[in-house]
Amino acid sequence: MKNKFTQIRSSELVRNFLIYSFGALFVKGISFFLLPVFTRLLTPEEYGMVDLLSTFSNLIDVTLSLGLFQFIYMEYFHVDEESRKKLVRSMITIFLRVSAVLYLLTLVATIWISRWVSADIKSIWVLLVMVTNYLTFFQGLVILIMKVNKMALHVTIYQVAYGIISILLNVYSVYVLSQGVDGIIWSNLVSVGISFIYAVFYLYKHTGLVEHLKASDIKQVLRYSLPFVPNALAIWAMISLNRWILLHYCDLAEVGIFSVAVKFSALFDPLIIQPFLSAYAPKTLERFSKGDYRQHLLKYGIGSLVFFAIAGFVLRFIASWMIDDAYGDALDLIIPLSLAGSFILMTNMSNLILVYRKRVKWIMISVLLGTLVNVLFTYLLVVQYQSMGAALASVVGNVIWMLATLYFALREKKAIAI
Repeated sequence: MKNKFTQIRSSELVRNFLIYSFGALFVKGISFFLLPVFTRLLTPEEYGMVDLLSTFSNLIDVTLSLGLFQFIYMEYFHVDEESRKKLVRSMITIFLRVSAVLYLLTLVATIWISRWVSADIKSIWVLLVMVTNYLTFFQGLVILIMKVNKMALHVTIYQVAYGIISILLNVYSVYVLSQGVDGIIWSNLVSVGISFIYAVFYLYKHTGLVEHLKASDIKQVLRYSLPFVPNALAIWAMISLNRWILLHYCDLAEVGIFSVAVKFSALFDPLIIQPFLSAYAPKTLERFSKGDYRQHLLKYGIGSLVFFAIAGFVLRFIASWMIDDAYGDALDLIIPLSLAGSFILMTNMSNLILVYRKRVKWIMISVLLGTLVNVLFTYLLVVQYQSMGAALASVVGNVIWMLATLYFALREKKAIAI
């Protein structure tokens, strides 16, 4: 038993998981650290507006990044070192040449449409969110490059530095200057801008920034990357569309309450899910390249379900001490939303074989099934149960997503074995 514990403690997977978890805490966990400040200085309506802008930001990100990150993951372990650098330069070039135009067109359209969606949405907010999104691409690219090269410590240092800057700017603008929603948006832009400067320097030094590409080269990449966009959009819909349904059937305050509960359950993503996948995925993909397709999904599945259930109760207790009484209805939503994290983790683990084998169609079908079930149950439950209905719908949708993905993954492994 002692030797087994020592082996687990010293394994590369566990070591990298802990390092990634610490670093991701400072990036994805920023909004969690700021909850005591935000819930005391912002009304539920204001917090609901912040979250709606955040879901809009995520929508723009998954759409206008053109599936380029997923394309890198798909191709990276199939080519040599020099080709990997060319791959990164090509992705930057495509983003600069194609996404920049799409961002500009989307900005104009969104400012016009936002007037019809809600009178509370300011055009300057839309502009700043989109600029922040555009710059974030380069930050994400650097983190991805570091992760696939198993540079866990470098990722963590980068994320910790960014997180500290972002937290300090948010606290200063919201608590000291009392700028509310405006302060949050400006703080995010400035912190991402600083991160962008480092990202450009890193890319210039290690891979280069641009690659000469013909129109045919760009079309060839987009042919494989764009099919990931509907998949990403479906995931966005599964995670974020419930806020807009709540806004339609309830009010902005209900959106704010639900969003606070999500912030607690979403803490699993930076602390558990993404760090684990960051350590697990490169090692597993590398093993796939050698013909070894073992993953031990059943063992991980049982363990994650027990862990997320217990952690949900713990988070609810912590939340009762952290948030203002005006957000008290959010407490009971944390446990079901936490359980959804277990199914998300297992879905992403099962997905790896489909990504490696370039089964984009099956990935898309799985997430579409989960999304359709999620949206349907949200419509059915929100009218009567408000935020709790949206939380339960999220659990059901994620279960269907996981089961569909697992079915296609096992089908693919069976096909390989024949």
